[in-house]
Amino acid sequence: MQSAIAKLGSRDRFASLSRNFFANLIQRSLEYYLSRAYASHVGPGEAFASISDQAEFRRALEVHCHETALIVERYAGEWFSKSNFEGGITPAKAEEFARTAFRKIREELSHRSRADG
Repeated sequence: MQSAIAKLGSRDRFASLSRNFFANLIQRSLEYYLSRAYASHVGPGEAFASISDQAEFRRALEVHCHETALIVERYAGEWFSKSNFEGGITPAKAEEFARTAFRKIREELSHRSRADG
């Protein structure tokens, strides 16, 4: 694991990779559930008037997920630097990183939900 992460080479690369990973994870998780309902919500009087409206929603969802994951990018860069300074990345440190990243994402999604409501 250390050699694979070392290939990322820098704090910024690791931070960017982390943001993209978590943004894609959030999006795929949401799409999994939403994809089951899309078909029944397209047409006159439905949530999506047309397939293009649905596609626009999906693009907006992608942007939302990428923006939400920004908090992970900031955290990941700091974590990467600190972990390397403190002797390298271990499985235990990586586990704690993932746990904290998920907590930060949950908090960010909750904050965005309250701000929209």
